Amino acid sequence: MKAVLLVDDELGLVETLADFLQDAGYRVETAGSGRDGLAAMASTRPDLVMTDLMMPLMNGKEMITAMRLDPNLATVPVILTSAGRRQMVVPPGETFPEFSLFLRKPFSLELFMEAVRTLIGPGV
Repeated sequence: MKAVLLVDDELGLVETLADFLQDAGYRVETAGSGRDGLAAMASTRPDLVMTDLMMPLMNGKEMITAMRLDPNLATVPVILTSAGRRQMVVPPGETFPEFSLFLRKPFSLELFMEAVRTLIGPGV
């Protein structure tokens, strides 16, 4: 069973996405900050991480940077989310850690699930 880690401080969004992922056969863990996300990844390496950009304690950019420096997490695909447009979140020419896909909030559940399947395949 493939594992997805959802890192976002919007509890309602996390619960909704977790329900859809679990129904599709994925194992789901959640965290409310980048720091909590890294702690979760220290015990279990996920197949995919979805993270919001703006969070307390440690934001998504800082968490992805830490992931890319860790040999065990360096290749884990990351879906970055934000309410801002991609050009505002990652201005052209600005150094930003590698992520696999950007989804602007609010996004549809269908688009999210399609992104997950594209990046890591079906849950079971």
